[in-house]
Amino acid sequence: MRLPVFVAIPLPASAHNLGGLSNLPAPLSYFLAGVATVLITGFVVLTVRWPFPRWQGEAMIKPIKVPGWRWIAALLRLLGVGGLILVVLTGVMGLPNSVRNPGPVLVGVAFWLVVPFAGAFLGDLYRLLNPWRSLSSLLGVGVVASRRPTGSWGVWPATIAFVGFVWFELIYPNPPIPVM
Repeated sequence: MRLPVFVAIPLPASAHNLGGLSNLPAPLSYFLAGVATVLITGFVVLTVRWPFPRWQGEAMIKPIKVPGWRWIAALLRLLGVGGLILVVLTGVMGLPNSVRNPGPVLVGVAFWLVVPFAGAFLGDLYRLLNPWRSLSSLLGVGVVASRRPTGSWGVWPATIAFVGFVWFELIYPNPPIPVM
């Protein structure tokens, strides 16, 4: 099979909303250390702890009982919804500098770095911090986790939202600059 010529010639690409190394929301050494840690730890853990498929059966790990867990879970859910509100507001009305605007810093540092690392040690924090899950359970709408979405729309709303997010993240020309 022959590849078109334009596929073989690399062209400069503008990717990710932070605009390159000049305006990262944390020092470059933190990102490099995070990338190295994730790659090395991920492959070592997967090699040692996941020798066979595990998605077919029940969960193998039982949760630990923590006193006051309901209050902690409620606080984490509130924190997730508050973070979503903060990101939306700073995205619309925040500073046009992605380092000084708390929205990109909250998403890029807290959500993409802190939550996964903390979740590796503390368990599935994303389930509690997920603002969409919290809002849907509060409003009594959405899909129950144990069944697939039903109806004529199926998974298309989530697919469309994901494609829109990827477009804003990778293609939109000025993603770190708020609208107003």
